[in-house]
Amino acid sequence: MELSSLILLLAFITIIATVIFTHLFSIRLKYVQAWGVPISVAFIGMLGSYIVVLEESKSRQALAELDRSLTQRISTEDREIKILDIFMAGILSRYDKNKELALRVLSSTDGKIAENLAKAVADSESPDSKLHTLAKEIIKKYKDAGNSFPVVFSSKDELAAKKIC
Repeated sequence: MELSSLILLLAFITIIATVIFTHLFSIRLKYVQAWGVPISVAFIGMLGSYIVVLEESKSRQALAELDRSLTQRISTEDREIKILDIFMAGILSRYDKNKELALRVLSSTDGKIAENLAKAVADSESPDSKLHTLAKEIIKKYKDAGNSFPVVFSSKDELAAKKIC
């Protein structure tokens, strides 16, 4: 039930209860008007305020969790982009030392992209070169790791991963 309709329903019930209470106990209407209605309005106001604050709190917590999740995701993606920039600058260099360093940078990344880039380097270099050997080592590292384990960012993701397994 929506919050505003819940508050209206409570106000309606309070007014009906006040009228019934007045007729059942033969209390004069001026006492009910003087005390009952303000008390019931105050009660409904407090209850409505409590419900609104509770919903705002839940909403703030959900937004904060979403913000943390997005920040972490953006941070990870920015890191990957920076590593790929460094790789591209090094691999396009004329010097073998820079190319070797660029390949070593790939080993600090996660995922299939690094493996595919190492395969591309291994295919483009001669089989007896140092870069070819280093690229094959990186490919072997990723194949040994399997890249099949989920990366867990929060306990919610961990619980979801456990349910899948």
